[in-house]
Amino acid sequence: MRRTIWELVLNSVIVLLVLVSIIAQFIGKFYSQFWYFTLQTNSFIMIMSVVIIVVDIMALKNKEVKFVTSRWFNFFRLLTTFFITITGVVYMFVLAPVSIVVNKLSPALVFNFTNLFLHLFVPTISIVSYVLFAKHGLVKYRDAFYFLIYPLLYLLLVNVRVWLGGGNTLLNNDKYPYFFIDPTFNNQGWGVVWCYIAGLIVAFYLLALLYIFIDKKLAKHNVTNKN
Repeated sequence: MRRTIWELVLNSVIVLLVLVSIIAQFIGKFYSQFWYFTLQTNSFIMIMSVVIIVVDIMALKNKEVKFVTSRWFNFFRLLTTFFITITGVVYMFVLAPVSIVVNKLSPALVFNFTNLFLHLFVPTISIVSYVLFAKHGLVKYRDAFYFLIYPLLYLLLVNVRVWLGGGNTLLNNDKYPYFFIDPTFNNQGWGVVWCYIAGLIVAFYLLALLYIFIDKKLAKHNVTNKN
């Protein structure tokens, strides 16, 4: 029961942090932020956390929910954890430094409370929750290809939006949410953008394989501890 309660607490914190950040975006009228990978992946992890919270509450009432041990549920749990981790790492080590050094934004803006919530706290808590409480070892290496569906769909939708005349209103009225998919950024052109995209696809696939490998190792570790 203690394990269930801790899982419930961690996922409740995730939901609270994401909700506070989303509300802050609306208050600040930063509606275009929903086109950022960040807010989308945080929304995905929040939905997964809500499901986990419901399951945990039912477990505390001694009601069994069978789908939580299924391969596909744990695949989506690993998938959402994967994307929220990418969100945190890319922002903290790539986008934040670029924003400060290249775009000359103040560190106070780059690391405001919503950015810290969405890029540091939520990813960290999500990883802890997954490692400690998910059912490991059910995701197969061939599932790594499925990890590419959302990033490719995201790129397509962002470009369709720009082609239809849409764009961001948050930073310098840039049309694209990220510089590495923006052909107009420093006049880099589509050739450079396609190189970025190719690199990202390869990186996502290799990282997906790494996550699945770690997941399998966690499963073996849990079995060893039980024995």
